Amino acid sequence: MRLRGRSTILLAVLATAALVFAVLGWTGWWQADHDGSLGYAHSRDAVALAARQDIVLLNTLDYQHLDAGLQTWLAASTGTLHDQLSQVGAADRSSIVAAKTVTSGKVLAAAVTQLDDRAGTATVIASVEITVTPAGSKATVKRNRFTATMSRVGAAWKLSDLDRAETAATTETGAASETGAASETGAASETGATTETMADTDAAAAGTEAAEPIEEQPAAAAETPRPGSRWLVPAALAAVTVLLAGTGAALELRAHHLRSAPAAANQALVDAQATTEVIGQVSTALGKVLSYDYAHPDATQQAASQLLTGDAASQYRTLFTALQQKAPGEKLTLTAKVVTAGVESLRGDTARLLVFLDQSSTRASDKQSSISAAQLDITAVRRGDGWKISELLPL
Repeated sequence: MRLRGRSTILLAVLATAALVFAVLGWTGWWQADHDGSLGYAHSRDAVALAARQDIVLLNTLDYQHLDAGLQTWLAASTGTLHDQLSQVGAADRSSIVAAKTVTSGKVLAAAVTQLDDRAGTATVIASVEITVTPAGSKATVKRNRFTATMSRVGAAWKLSDLDRAETAATTETGAASETGAASETGAASETGATTETMADTDAAAAGTEAAEPIEEQPAAAAETPRPGSRWLVPAALAAVTVLLAGTGAALELRAHHLRSAPAAANQALVDAQATTEVIGQVSTALGKVLSYDYAHPDATQQAASQLLTGDAASQYRTLFTALQQKAPGEKLTLTAKVVTAGVESLRGDTARLLVFLDQSSTRASDKQSSISAAQLDITAVRRGDGWKISELLPL
């Protein structure tokens, strides 16, 4: 009896501990599941993925399977863009078939520049490689800059607008985050029991003998417990302990999964201040190091030494040497301006950006001017209070 009593107490303590563990697990899961920044990060990644897929679809078309291709376009779009695509008529179809071309798209890089999760709208910039293959001819490859507007339809994100980012265009980049969570819990129970007893006795009819008094019986001995019933309470406590411990472990695992997901580590847009900061400093740096005046080359070289590091600094030294050789003879002037930029990832002190940049060149020797559109894959690292460009890759 003593051993069973001690076991029951021990199991009760373990069950209580398991209950606490389960409550803590539920609390951790609830906080992770309702963390606005985590939800925002997951939405950002969902937008980026959908934009990549849909931009590829809308830049892919095979004249031999025209109907299927156009249906794919409609499935990937919504709003005004969907309405425009649905108006492709017989004349347009005939022109496409007559051209006998197969077009395929490939997204080289993409970044979400704006996201309003509550309104279900987002803006994405993308660098896209488009391959056009005419029947019987060699394929040609070109790279375009696109700005896409995404809209949430149900649980999915679709393209509602898709435009080429032309040279000398001006767009604004930013980040907005609205998060909210609310939950209400309640419980109510009502219990009640009503019992009523009644006993009546009637006098016996005339001439009937009185009933004999009932002989009192000695109280029955306490019922002996059935074999095995003494283990019901310990067994129930053990089952509850296992159930609560398993529930707590599952919830803790779920919370860890939510917090350790790749989306959670990427602070692009989630940390609006850091996102704006790195975009601003990288844009300023690019404007300085990619601008050049043959009459004042030292200014560019000095800016590069301050704003570039690592591979970017090495790449620039090679470029600067080539410029020094030809710029004086051509009286070359270069002016660079960032059109728009977005942060693909922001993890700790490292950021990766997609930048659309226009660079105008003027040769005073022959009075020729031109503007070129650049798409740059930029890696930036934080050094002290500022950001420096460590890698610069043209796309």
